[in-house]
Amino acid sequence: MRADRRSVVLAAIIAGALLASRAVAQETIRDEEPPPSSVEQEITPMERSFRLLPERPGLVPWLKEQLKDAPPFFRDTKIDVNLRTYYLNQRKFDDSHAEALASGGALTYRSGWLLDRLSIGATLYVSEPLYAPADRDGTSLLQDGQRGYAVLGQLYARMKLFEGQFLNLYRQTYDTPYMNRNDNRITPNTFEGYSLQGTVGGKDGGPALRYGGGYVTKIKERTSDMFVSMSRQAGAAVDRGVGVLGALFSHGEASIGAIDYYSEDIINIGYAEAKYVWSLPHDVGVLFAAQYTDERSVGGDLLKGYGFRTDQLGVKTEASYAGAVLTLAYTRVGGGRGWVRRG
Repeated sequence: MRADRRSVVLAAIIAGALLASRAVAQETIRDEEPPPSSVEQEITPMERSFRLLPERPGLVPWLKEQLKDAPPFFRDTKIDVNLRTYYLNQRKFDDSHAEALASGGALTYRSGWLLDRLSIGATLYVSEPLYAPADRDGTSLLQDGQRGYAVLGQLYARMKLFEGQFLNLYRQTYDTPYMNRNDNRITPNTFEGYSLQGTVGGKDGGPALRYGGGYVTKIKERTSDMFVSMSRQAGAAVDRGVGVLGALFSHGEASIGAIDYYSEDIINIGYAEAKYVWSLPHDVGVLFAAQYTDERSVGGDLLKGYGFRTDQLGVKTEASYAGAVLTLAYTRVGGGRGWVRRG
């Protein structure tokens, strides 16, 4: 039974790192942001999938002045350092003790646009121990054995096909419901893959359709310095990637979206959500949201050697007033074998 549970947990890695519980995976992303002070500020997992991260100011602002007469590819270059120092002292339920103080972060380069069509970028991630007792491993701040590491976690090209439509190539991050950065330590998950995303409509508050799809071949987990195939990271003895296809339609205060992850002979995960927000007088807001996930084995059942299927349904309502938000939520997990709970 314990071995079976372990294979189930590994199944999750393939979709998020591949299948961490959606709620846990998304909460780690939310931890990076200020908590919402109204329901209008709530962001769903699908909305987060298509949202661009806030652009940080460059490390060397004088560089832009020096390059002001250069072509945009050089003139708009951004170099950024994101430093993190993290101390964790944790006693776990199994009575083990994990403790470390680590420092590191990310050095990021991003070019401007070449001929308004091509941009490139790279990110080097580093984590080094400052205090790391050998007998207190397991903080996810360092590698096994309390070792530091460095890895070129992002190395990508971004092509603008036409206005609002982009092709992204090679090493990059994703923030989808079941495939995301899980960025709650020193360095995040990153992936090797190829994706297309774009937007239709949305001008002047009109209806908008945001869509994306691609194929992800490998994952680098948070403390790893190597990229491995998605299926092997999940525990299968074959090399398989994950095909991803999703879309989000929004109009006014309503949105509905869905995304599907498919790995041949390994696993298929479908996720759908809907949201509606009412903005009432006197700074009162009300939100209703629902989400559904279906998870099942596919093809040759190479992950566990037998078929499995289960699902999850969640609904919530929120009310906000004067900066306070009250949330009521309910989730149900289907009774089939295979659902992954992590965290």
